[in-house]
Amino acid sequence: MFKPERFLERMFSPCEFIPFGGGARRCIGEALAQFEMKLVLATMLSRYRLAMADQSPEHFQRRGITFAPARGVQMILSEKF
Repeated sequence: MFKPERFLERMFSPCEFIPFGGGARRCIGEALAQFEMKLVLATMLSRYRLAMADQSPEHFQRRGITFAPARGVQMILSEKF
């Protein structure tokens, strides 16, 4: 049974949360969600132009088992002509 309120009961470390789970208890909707994300991204990239707001090099930091931008990434979204 899915209980989203369990995330309110305590703070989880970055290593404890993996989207869609893993192993035998993997989310059955993962394939659809991944497909939808690709479709949304493809639609956005075909209609809009993305540019970095700050041209300075980005530094990455480790977050659990993944890497992420240390400061976040600011983007400018403009419509293609």
